[in-house]
Parts: sequence; structure tokens; C-alpha cells
Amino acid sequence: MATEFYIPKLGQTVEEVTIIGWLVEDGVKIRRGDELIEVETDKAVFPVEANGKGFLHKGPFKAGDVVPVLSVVGIIGSEDDVFIAPVEVSETADETTAIVEEVETVTVENPEVVTIDGDRIVASPRARKAAQENAVDLTNVAATGENGARIVEKDVLDYVSGLPKITPVAKKLAEQKGVDWEILTGSGTSGKITKEDIQTALSTDGESTSVEAAPAGVAIGVEAVRVPLPLPDVEVSERIALSGVRKIIAERMATSVHTAASVTLIMEVDATEFVKARNQFQNTFTKSWGFTP
Repeated sequence: MATEFYIPKLGQTVEEVTIIGWLVEDGVKIRRGDELIEVETDKAVFPVEANGKGFLHKGPFKAGDVVPVLSVVGIIGSEDDVFIAPVEVSETADETTAIVEEVETVTVENPEVVTIDGDRIVASPRARKAAQENAVDLTNVAATGENGARIVEKDVLDYVSGLPKITPVAKKLAEQKGVDWEILTGSGTSGKITKEDIQTALSTDGESTSVEAAPAGVAIGVEAVRVPLPLPDVEVSERIALSGVRKIIAERMATSVHTAASVTLIMEVDATEFVKARNQFQNTFTKSWGFTP
């Protein structure tokens, strides 16, 4: 009987991996422990070892594919075995039926699909739990799993980390008055939204402000208007999407630029006496040691 070769769980928060490439050819004989495929998580690149011995029969997976962990990507068995993609089957009352001549199309409800205000969203269980704990509306979260079709836990945490900080009193007031505090610019320490900011938003509610009349990055009322600068007119020959560690670094750097204050501190010190003392020590020890320290 063939052994299923699957992507193991490579971390507590890892829900999917990107295939870097196969390390062996299809149909070759392998031993338990041989490295068969190389995958990338959001932190590192890992080789996956064979969990059996025999002949490897790959599934239809290639470099660049994003697959959930525990997905079966091949089988290890005899030379004549053939990889068959696993399918969802349902039990019927007639268990004696082994062969059917007609196949009916059955729509199986995906347990990860949730409906919010009429929008169907695919989110992993860990993502839904993180959204519930942080009171996040999943319709506002950008999905990165399975080529942008599935929200994973990391998407929710990245969304939360990008939100402005708010005091508990201000948040409670905003929820009572129906103020969308996520779009406000706080006046407190490190840009934290305070009760006064919520009251200002309530007092200016209903006033119209022309966005086009304001330059990029200038605050209008309590909301900051950011107009992206136009890109240079150059010919792009190829676009390569960021992945893994580089993608995480880019996201963290962008978050830091937009949420942390940029401060440069310069101090001037008169080091005349330090230089004088250093020269004296150099002259003394150069003669005794025979070289300049």
C-alpha cells in the first residue's frame, strides 16, 4: 500500500507554504529520510524528507504553488502506483455500490466560508479566532492565502498591527456614538487616539472637505489625506512578487514608516582634551611597545 507524502506542520502559526521546487525526479526510488521537496514559510526555507521508502509519484504541484500544510503532494509506493488527487466523498445508504455509471455534481459547503453582510469570505479557523479576539471585521482584511482567496491568521494580525492606537475610553465612546475611529489621526502620545479626538470627530461630522485641495499627507480635520506620488515612467520587464522572509520584512518596514515618528538626534561634544590625552598615551606606549596602539 502506498504511503501519502504530505507537507508537515512546520510551526504553530504556519498554515500554508510555497513550493520552491522538487529535489528529486518523478518515479525514482527513494529511501525514508531523503529530501524530496523544498518549501518556504513566512520565516524560512525547509526541505521535506520522505516519510516512507519506495518509488516517488509526484502530484500536480510545481514551484511557486501555495498549498496548505498537511496537503498530500505525492505518494511513495510501488513502481506501478499512480498519484490520484484526494477528493471529498460522501457516504450513501447503499454501501454495496462500488461502481457508478453517472456522476452527480455535489456542492459541498466549505466550512471556512463565512458570510458577512452578504459577502462570502474564506477564512481559516485561526484567522476567524484572531478576528473575534481583536474585534476585526473580516471584510476589511486583505487575503494573501491561496493567491489572495483565503484569509489566514497572519492577514488579521497584520491588519491589527496597522490600526491606529486608541485609548479604552476613546474606543468605548466611538462604539457608543458610531464613530469609525480606524480612519482617524490621533493627537495623543505616539499618535494615539484620545477621547478628545472622538469628540472632535463628532463635532465635525457632516462637514464636507475637499480632498483634492489638500496636499499629500496634510491632515484635514481629524483625517489624514495621503495621495500616492506618481511612479516614474519606466518600462517594467518583469515583476517578481515578494515572498517569505522578504515579504515580512517589507511589510514590517512599511508599517514602521507609517506608524512611528521619524526623529534624528544630533549632539556635539568638545573632544579636544580627549584627543590630547590619546596622543600622549600613543607617544608613551609607542616607544615601549614598539608599535603604535
